[in-house]
Amino acid sequence: MINYSTLTPAVLPAVATAFVATPSVATPSVATPSVALAVATAFVATPSLPDQFRTNIHNGKKAEVYATFDLIQNGFSILYTGGRGNDFLCIKLNPPTMFYVEVKLNKSRLSKTQRKFQNKCKKQNIEYFIYRVSSAQLEEF
Repeated sequence: MINYSTLTPAVLPAVATAFVATPSVATPSVATPSVALAVATAFVATPSLPDQFRTNIHNGKKAEVYATFDLIQNGFSILYTGGRGNDFLCIKLNPPTMFYVEVKLNKSRLSKTQRKFQNKCKKQNIEYFIYRVSSAQLEEF
């Protein structure tokens, strides 16, 4: 299992690439950085996906890792729901806080499924947070 507190900014992009190849996996703990790099290389070499699409997926997954790392450093626990309409569930025990998080890079918009999930949360008084990451933040990361 990956211990997020020991990850350095140099390792995190490699871990992020594991998300790209395995979007249905609920946690990145199954991938080591070396496996992540190998998987990412295979994914990038896939000729069937347009270059911009691959780049968008890759950057989106890096943004998710960035957000996860930031939230953990701020005392939150992360539960990967593997659900549709959100990226993960964020929990903090003191003070008790819980909310769903959807990570978006730059000005990207919510999908139809994400908007439906957001509305469902609003109707049930469940917090839904859109965590925005800029390209500049990823470059520093």
